Amino acid sequence: ALALDESDAYGQIVSLFGHLWRGHRERAIEAAGELRDRLPTLTNSGVPGRRSDQLSAAIAVLVVGEQGRITADAEAALAIAHSFGAPHHIAMALSSGARRWLMVDPPDFDRALADLAEAIRLRDSVGALSTLDRVALAAILTQAGDPRAPEVVMDTLQRAYDERLWAAVDGVLSAAVTLLATDEPAVAAEISGYLADSSPRGNGGAALAADVVEQLPSNDGADIHRARGAAMHRHQVVSIANQLLDPPSTAQPT
Repeated sequence: ALALDESDAYGQIVSLFGHLWRGHRERAIEAAGELRDRLPTLTNSGVPGRRSDQLSAAIAVLVVGEQGRITADAEAALAIAHSFGAPHHIAMALSSGARRWLMVDPPDFDRALADLAEAIRLRDSVGALSTLDRVALAAILTQAGDPRAPEVVMDTLQRAYDERLWAAVDGVLSAAVTLLATDEPAVAAEISGYLADSSPRGNGGAALAADVVEQLPSNDGADIHRARGAAMHRHQVVSIANQLLDPPSTAQPT
């Protein structure tokens, strides 16, 4: 991002994500404002391997999640995606918007879930990968306290694991921690310990895992802090999470 020319739309888009990644939100908002103003004049760059600068810019602006502009930015990105007509473009706009609906006040869980469900349907209809959208769905259901959350988390975890999408595995394990925290605090702490040591790309970094551990219920905290440093292999983590999330009604008799 630092090497690109920010006067070029593509350079601005990449720089915006670079600012977000480094936590420079104010600079990302400034870049989003510039891109928002340029949207009507942007067209397909014609560069092989690059999407339309207009659609990429609209999604970048939306991802910033600037308060007071989320609805308008989501509608703009979706309108541009529909102008292309390709299912994967529309799915991209829907899934990007879905994550932003949790940032409005109050959070619009219904809109987020509906957009993700449609994004998954569109991707599946053309044989495109929908696992990352399913990870977002699992996280939102968990955050909303939806009774479907455990089953969706378990199914998504198995899908991501089978596809060897390790960032997605870590992402859905973060939702699993929340679900397991009340009944299985020590296991939740162990999984958080694994996340803290894994790639930050899939779970938001060690800070998130540490915050989750601190919020886990415990009588004296001893079990949690003892488990926090436990080294667990990825395969162990997935296996134990699947076993604990498996609803009793679907468990196989022994």
